[in-house]
Amino acid sequence: MADFKNVFRDAIAAAQEKLEAQAPGAQQFLRDVADAHKKSLASLLAAFADGKIDQPTLESELADEKLVFQGELLAVQAIAKKAAQDAANAFFDVIDKALVAGIGGLL
Repeated sequence: MADFKNVFRDAIAAAQEKLEAQAPGAQQFLRDVADAHKKSLASLLAAFADGKIDQPTLESELADEKLVFQGELLAVQAIAKKAAQDAANAFFDVIDKALVAGIGGLL
């Protein structure tokens, strides 16, 4: 019969493992998106500084960049949601298996 303290510790570890597995992909995606926008913003600012675009055009382009960036961040939100769901499933899989096997020290 498993001890509840150990089952809970194992459930937390299983959930954490799922979260950690997703983190590098989400972090890399965010870095890639941010880097692309950094380059785009640098080009816009350079064009403005060189007089190739005017203030209204710059402001319009910056607004577009903001909208695109916000849209791309929704993908990060989806990745995080998937990671959270996987973590919750892993946590409760451990708990469910322990309940089926019988847990000592629960009460």
